[in-house]
Amino acid sequence: KTALQWVPGRSEWAPLPELPAERDAAASVSLPDGRTLLIGGWDDGQADGEECLTSVLVLAADGSEWSELPPMAGRRASAAAALLPAAVIAHGHITYPTGRNK
Repeated sequence: KTALQWVPGRSEWAPLPELPAERDAAASVSLPDGRTLLIGGWDDGQADGEECLTSVLVLAADGSEWSELPPMAGRRASAAAALLPAAVIAHGHITYPTGRNK
């Protein structure tokens, strides 16, 4: 549930607000307005047994809080994200053994 940000002026890593849920292998991308998206990821503790996430979080531009955005249509972990002129894309993901990431 932790995330860090690099603070160039102090040459150090500083903690961000706690994430609402555990997540590893998420993609992230910075938006032009200073916010940051955290896309998908992996959570072994999901109650539904589906560890690969559809959820998307956005960090406020001032780094003060995470908010939820509408989920993606499909589950993605270890994806890549890119900022386009009018959209963000998330592409690629890990392929899991049969019975996972349905």
